Amino acid sequence: MADVKKVATRDSYGSALKELGAAAENLVVLDADLAGATKTNVFQKAFPHRHFDCGIAEANMINVAAGLSTMGLVPFAATFAMFAAGRAYEQVRNSIGYTQLNVKIGASHGGISVGEDGASHQCLEDYALMRSIPGMVVMSPADEVEARAMVKAAYEHQGPVYMRFSRYGAPVIHDADRFTFEIGKGEVLREGSDVALIANGLLVAEALEAANLLGWTEIECTVMGMDDVQAELAEIDENIVRTRLNRQELCEQLLRRKEIYETLHPEARHGMRNGQTAKNANLASLETKSFAEDTAEKTGMSKRAVSRLLQIANNLTRDARRIVEAHSMTQDTALKLSRLHYDEQVEAATMLAEGTMQSVEQYQEYQRERRKAIALSRPLSDEPPVDTRTEEEKERQKKESLDGLVREFSRFIEQFLDRMKMYQGYADDFAEMSQLQISQVWDSAAAVDMAIIASSKESVAGGE
Repeated sequence: MADVKKVATRDSYGSALKELGAAAENLVVLDADLAGATKTNVFQKAFPHRHFDCGIAEANMINVAAGLSTMGLVPFAATFAMFAAGRAYEQVRNSIGYTQLNVKIGASHGGISVGEDGASHQCLEDYALMRSIPGMVVMSPADEVEARAMVKAAYEHQGPVYMRFSRYGAPVIHDADRFTFEIGKGEVLREGSDVALIANGLLVAEALEAANLLGWTEIECTVMGMDDVQAELAEIDENIVRTRLNRQELCEQLLRRKEIYETLHPEARHGMRNGQTAKNANLASLETKSFAEDTAEKTGMSKRAVSRLLQIANNLTRDARRIVEAHSMTQDTALKLSRLHYDEQVEAATMLAEGTMQSVEQYQEYQRERRKAIALSRPLSDEPPVDTRTEEEKERQKKESLDGLVREFSRFIEQFLDRMKMYQGYADDFAEMSQLQISQVWDSAAAVDMAIIASSKESVAGGE
């Protein structure tokens, strides 16, 4: 990456504050005698009356920022990560985190890339400390473009934010004209099929370089800029645990959680365990939990409950879910509705809501009777019919009949595949079955397979 433009994200932080300060008069900046190192001196020169140097007293600076935020101002407090997260942790925790005040912390010199500043200024634990504070948004930009967008997003976000910036130059990997930033959303920078490399901050560029090197060994990597994906995952878990979500909201939260979890753990998406993928099973090194296991552990729900809700979320149409939620139908009813064909779900839910049907089973029986009635609705005659068709008409009608049979069989297969999808939600239940139960499932699957083969043979024989 020698030819790539490199810019330290701390420089981007100072420039972004100056640009934002021109439009946002309530933005103020605080520093702890490090304006030159954190680059807030760029803002200081442009808006000296809105820049406050608190001296070598980081804990006091955090308390001053907390006080300013209660006056309608949006303070950005800047110092080295070691001092912001380390020396001033108690003030960050109690004055900002506990009260959820609208304070933004710009922490420069994060990680080990601090050059001659030495080991005393290397801060690795800042992520862990800041992420342990409920409601604290924790982010680190990959390059100049993302840093500028991140500062603006932090200003617009209501609540505490911790941003880690680098001392050394980072390769610019984003296109400023096309890049969009949203708190809590990661981005896929490169698609792959074997392994996923997830990074943030300075290590995003390193992950891309590693992916290029692995490409020579035919290992295809997905590279993802994480930023705050883990924070979104934690927020979803907190919503599930602490918020009284209705079933539809819970289903939507689980779907989003599954999307994030499978991005972070691609092997879980393919039903593999131990980090294995179908193409490179030898890459396995870490035990990966299934989505249901991880969700159950983080939220206190049972794996069975997670699987059932996920089945409802995946298979019950949005319109049917609205009816179910509006009439406070039970989860068992929602689960049974999700096993119906998509075309039947809304009708069944509506009839249950109106009281026309008392249960999903009654609706299914109603559907069976309706199909019988349609099949028997043709008038019968005591006299055998006289065939007056010509040979050409017989051949044409035979072809039309066969075409209709093909269409009917295709619809059957389509419905069969739709029905099979609903069992994906039971993956964890299947994993817990006894050997006898697994044998019964395989026997049933083998019976379907044999029936299809036998039907195909009869069809071929009939054609001959």
